[in-house]
Amino acid sequence: MNFKSFEIIEWLDHCTYSESRWRTEEEVTDLEPIRVLTLGFVIGETKNAVKVVSTGAENGHLSGDFLILKKAIVRRKKIKTPWKDWSK
Repeated sequence: MNFKSFEIIEWLDHCTYSESRWRTEEEVTDLEPIRVLTLGFVIGETKNAVKVVSTGAENGHLSGDFLILKKAIVRRKKIKTPWKDWSK
């Protein structure tokens, strides 16, 4: 597995798909972004986004994937990992 780094990323989420129900106009008008913390392995990065996964298996399969837009990132920090040799 080729992890670039292990990071905690704080970002603004602008979606509200947690509930499947009809909303009033006032509820929709009141929607605001929320701050989210994601902790995981960065597997790639472009000029517009960071690609993060939470789990990697020995067969190379990945799970718990996020594509976080850089414009939504409030801050990010690399975490020093004592197991960095495990990603080889």
